[in-house]
Formats: sequence, C-alpha cells, structure tokens
Amino acid sequence: MDVGTGVELECSYGAGDGQTRSGVASMPKERSGGPRLDRSCDWEKYGYDIVAFMPIPKFDVHPDYQTILQARVWHKCVDIVCASLKIAAHTGIYIPDPVGDLRYCFTPLVAYTTDLPEQQLIAAVSQSSSPVTFARTQDFGDGVTHPPRDARHTLQQLFKICQEVDPWDVAAFQKKCKEHGLLGVHLPFFRNWMFSDPSIFLVPELLHACHKFFFDHLFKWCKEVIGSRELDLRYKSMHKRVGVRHFASGVCHVQQMTGREHHDIQRTIVATIAGAAPASFVRAIRSLIKFIYLAQSPVHTQTSIEQLKVALQDFHANKHFITEAEARRTKTGLRTDFNIPKLELFQSFTTTIQTVGSLIQHTTDVSERLLITHCKHTFERTSHNRNSFTEQIVRLLDHEERMRLFNLYALIRSHNISLINPATDLEQSHGTYVDPTLAWLQEVLPSEQMHLMGPPRPICNHFLKGILCKDSQAAFVDKNV
Repeated sequence: MDVGTGVELECSYGAGDGQTRSGVASMPKERSGGPRLDRSCDWEKYGYDIVAFMPIPKFDVHPDYQTILQARVWHKCVDIVCASLKIAAHTGIYIPDPVGDLRYCFTPLVAYTTDLPEQQLIAAVSQSSSPVTFARTQDFGDGVTHPPRDARHTLQQLFKICQEVDPWDVAAFQKKCKEHGLLGVHLPFFRNWMFSDPSIFLVPELLHACHKFFFDHLFKWCKEVIGSRELDLRYKSMHKRVGVRHFASGVCHVQQMTGREHHDIQRTIVATIAGAAPASFVRAIRSLIKFIYLAQSPVHTQTSIEQLKVALQDFHANKHFITEAEARRTKTGLRTDFNIPKLELFQSFTTTIQTVGSLIQHTTDVSERLLITHCKHTFERTSHNRNSFTEQIVRLLDHEERMRLFNLYALIRSHNISLINPATDLEQSHGTYVDPTLAWLQEVLPSEQMHLMGPPRPICNHFLKGILCKDSQAAFVDKNV
C-alpha cells in the first residue's frame, strides 16, 4: 500500500475589486511532500492551484460579534471545500503519479501556510492566545516553550462550553470562549479531518514570522538606540560590495519595504550598529539575527536544531539590555515587556522542524511574488477600468498560458517526442531551474531550449560597474606585498 504525502494549503487575503475575500490555494503532493530546494528556485509558482474564493460577509450586527460570525462562515466554507480531502484522509483514494501509475494515498493536512492572524482564525483561538501553544499574551515574552494546543484539547473545551451555553447565543457563547482563549467557532473545520492537528499543520511562515518581525521590531529598536540619522549615515557610507545591496539613500525614510529589502538589511545590520550601540544591545540583536538565519536552513541536523535553541536562549538572556537602552518605544510610550505574539512562535520552531521538516519549504515568498508578477504587472496592461480589470487580468493570464502550452506542444510534436514526461526526478536533479518545462526540455530536446527561453540574459560586469562609479574609488594591491 502506498501512502500519500498529504495536502498543503495556503491562505491569502486580498481585495482586488473592492470586495474583501479570502482565497485558499493548494500544492500538489510532489511539492508538499518533497524537500525544499534552493531559495533561488522559482518553479513552485507553476504548482499552485486556486481551490476556492470564500466570501467574508459583513453582518448587520454589533461590531463585537462581527469577527465570530465571519470566522464561523470561513470554517464552514473550508468544511465544504475540503470535504473530499477529509474522506480521502480517512479511507484513502487512488491517485495517478506523474508517470501514470495509480497510488493508494491518504490526504491528511500536513501544512497550512499563512500569517499569524490567519493562524489564529484557523486554530479558532482569540487574538490573545497562541495558535499552537497554550501561551497567552502575558506569556509571549517569557522564553518558555509552552505545551502544544492540540486539536483534541480544543474540541473538548468546545464540547464542554456547548453543553453549558447555546452556540447561537452569540454573546454568551463568545464570552465563555474568551475565558478559555477561544474565538467562538463551535464547528472548526479540522474537527473531523483525520490526523490533522493545528499545533502541527500550522507551520511557521518565514516571510512574515521572521523577516516582517525583523522590520517591525528589531529594525525599530536599532533606530531608537543609535538614531535614524546615524543609521542612515552608516548605510550610505558603506563600501559597495558585489552581492551586498548598497542603500545610497539610507534605510530609515522607507515606510514600507519588500521582503527582498528586509533580507538585505538583515545581512549587515549587526555590523552597521556595532560601535554606535552598547555591546550588550548588539549582542541581543545578533542573537535574534542568528536565529532567523539558522531557521532558514534547507537542511537541519540535531546540531543545527540545538544551535537554534541556543540562539533564542541567548536572546532571552540578553533582552533586558534592549529595555535598558529604551529601545522598546511605542505610540503609548516606553515598554518593558516583550509580549510579542510572533516572538512566542519562535519557541515552536525546533519542534516544527522535527515534525514537518525544514521551515523554508513553507515560506510564502513565491506566492507573494506572484501577486506582483500576475496581478500588479498585468494590471498595467489593462484599461485600468475599476469595474472590469479583474476579468481583463484573468483573460491576459489565460492567453499567456495558452500560448505557452501551444508553443510547447508544437515544439514537441515537430520533433516526434513522446508527450509522456520520462524525467520523473526533475525536482531532485534540476531544482534550480526556474521553469520545470525548461527542465523537461533539457532532458528531451536540449538543443531547442532557446525556442521557449528566448535569447540569453545580458551579462553585467558588476565589478566594472563598481569601479567606474563616480562616487567610488578602487585600490589594486599586490598580493605579494
């Protein structure tokens, strides 16, 4: 009997035409079960498939009850969409593999990739609770790994509350649920999905949990300690170096950055603040930066997992230096606590790695990039009509897909190549290719890749660019001196 690799879902929220709605996308088993490849690999974008768009209605009720009713609708929609997956997880189903052989598979929910607010919605817990542990707001910064909030415990609590209070007495039911850190959803979608537990399938998402956390907290702490002007000056005066981004205009004036910019600043933030900030403060920042870097490793061992724990422990041992430097300033004033929800999620990283594998395979970098390439860039080619640009974007993407498939089919048929893909290990052997189609063509028609790829990319001599820059100077030193 062959066992399937499970289902991976991704939840995203957006408003493209003035209507707020959420979407659920799934990845095929080849993606969800396999190891994460090199970070430069972009071919996962061809594996995403939109499963459903679910409405988020506005109810004509008191604002206090808007969230609980919307959450119930959302869980009901996921119940409907994933009904067949739940059956397959219980009884199994025959699914053809890439070469056409039938495999008897099961489909437990192994990973749900989303940001913290959606994780709390999925786990049916309140905003003051962790979606994966029993930690509450006052516990978020204590540096303690709390017991996991497994599905059985959540369902038992809901069962007891439903026996005491009618679930449709929304006011009374919501009040009772808040006492237990629950959202008020009486029928969460995972209740009858075999082997699916929110404390396991809610995997940390690196883009928001780490890189956005860095920008929202660590970066602001650094600005508070050494000042925005000094931080900008240090980034402006940084020597240009191939492979490291140079911020010629500084970094503090930007209110919103992309994930790529978050990465670039993280690379040099520790060295940049060294000397201007107290050494104890730098040590605390360095610990979290090291933790974020270690968390992105594509392969983990017991040693790397232990290093991850030590880095986080080192931060908690030195975090009081951040408050002593008065870096924790908010709109309400100076804070001395570290009750940050995403900081508490860091405690579960090591457990998740041991359970579902490396975290970098679950990042939303690809889907966030698709928002730019498939929506924002495509929008520029429409008439910019507010009432119909969504349909125009869909038609443009559909035309591009049809043209790509037609060109591929015509190329293969013109060379009398079989339409059955003989390369069954492309993900392992050619993971660094941008497009799996090109990886296949290299196997069957290596001389015809240019037909679909177009001309080669121009070669840019970054060394020459740096040397000839007006505000740069180059010194050539004899290595024998």
